[in-house]
Amino acid sequence: MRTMVQTLFLIILSSCCGYALLWGGREGRLVSVMFIAASLLTVMAIKPGGWSVFNLPVFTVDLLLLAGLWVVALSSRFYWPIWICGMHTVSVATHFGSIMAGDFRPGIYQAMEAFWSIPELLAMVTGIMIDRRAGLLK
Repeated sequence: MRTMVQTLFLIILSSCCGYALLWGGREGRLVSVMFIAASLLTVMAIKPGGWSVFNLPVFTVDLLLLAGLWVVALSSRFYWPIWICGMHTVSVATHFGSIMAGDFRPGIYQAMEAFWSIPELLAMVTGIMIDRRAGLLK
């Protein structure tokens, strides 16, 4: 099951980031590179049994991604970076749930932390498509 979910995520990640790299302008390219880098760093940051307690390395990667998304959202003339930044804020906040509760089952912690990744990617593509149709991106 886990391999199927990971494969599906990689397909969505590569499709969405590929679209944004080609058609997303400066913001799309920058956010795509940040998502790809964060995905690779997250894979490297996961330690064996790392989801049974607060996962500091993954939290650090998520916090760095949030900082980058925040900078893009503040400097962009488009709305989709704000959407993504908001969704990722919720993703970062789930780490605090594991600190507060402490007794999360590993699968629940991992699912809660990773849940917003796909809506973030889809919001990026949707925002870029809307901006292209409006003639804001060429």
